[in-house]
Parts: sequence; C-alpha cells; structure tokens
Amino acid sequence: MKYLKSLFFPTAGLVFVFSPHTYAQVTGNPVLLTPEDSVTLGAMNQILSLFSLALDTKMFEALVDVYAPDAVIDAGNNNTLTGLPAITDFYNRTFSNASLQTQHTSTTVIGYNFTSTTAASTSYADALYFGPPVLERLPGFFFPNQSLIIREKFINQYKKGSDGAFKISRQTGPIVLSIEGDLGLLPRSL
Repeated sequence: MKYLKSLFFPTAGLVFVFSPHTYAQVTGNPVLLTPEDSVTLGAMNQILSLFSLALDTKMFEALVDVYAPDAVIDAGNNNTLTGLPAITDFYNRTFSNASLQTQHTSTTVIGYNFTSTTAASTSYADALYFGPPVLERLPGFFFPNQSLIIREKFINQYKKGSDGAFKISRQTGPIVLSIEGDLGLLPRSL
C-alpha cells in the first residue's frame, strides 16, 4: 500500500489510484501527484477543453485563455508558430470556413514536471473533420460530406501568468497517430 497514492479531482469528486511504477513509466517522472498537482492537472484539462471548444465553435478569441502571449507551437517539418497573434491567425484561417464542421475531443491528459509556476502534459485527442473546406493543415477536403477522424498527440508545456492562470507556453504537435475515414479522397502528399 505504501506504493500507491490517490489522485483526487476536487471538481468531479473522483479518486483514482496510480501505481508509482506505472506513472513513472508513462511520464518518465517518478514523482507522484500532490493535491496542488491535481488542481494543476484539472486546469490542464480545462485548457484543452477550451481549445477544442474554440475551434469547434469558431470562437478563436478564446485562444487568449489557452496560449501564453509568447507561446510557441512546433508542428514539425519547420512548421512553427510564435506568439499568440500568429497562433490565433493560423487557427482562424484554418478553421473559419463555415462549411467545415469539427468535433475535437481530448481523450487523455497525463501531467508531469509540476512546479508552482510550470507544468507539462502529454495529451491525446480525436479530431473529426466533416466538409469540403480548403485547409492549410489538411489540404484535400474536396468533396461534400468527406469526413476524417484524426488521432493526435500533443506535448504541452504550461506556465502560470501574472493573473495566476496556467496557459500553454510551448506545444509540440499535433503528432498524427492515425487517420481514418474517407482516405481514398486524400491527396498523396498528406
């Protein structure tokens, strides 16, 4: 029993028990969650939920509560966005097409490297795209009613701002794990 520790989610009233060995394997960090870490993990979940909501409702101004003003997104292949204005502009251009319907769902969030002002997470998400828009990130939605489910991984670093709120300061991803759906309609360059 001394090797088990509870993770308490105060807002949901849930208690989960993790084995330190398993937690260390998953996160690379043998430190167990403290009550303060649990609150930070809850904030991470809220941030990622707000990110999904902002894209799906096309309310890109909400990204100000997701990303720090100097945030960096590294999507690989020299695709880097620096600063909140560039990030907001990218998502606005990519997702604002009225014919694009999306549903983003954060499925797993594993927090680690907690301090009083910083933290990190590895998270997984499912993104459903439905419609014929011209996308910068996923070109090739040429046909009406084309749909895809993209399973993605993100590695996020968070920092606490002067207002006391955590925001993403650096994001690596999306790292595409799989794509399912109308694959025959995708261009070969994807």
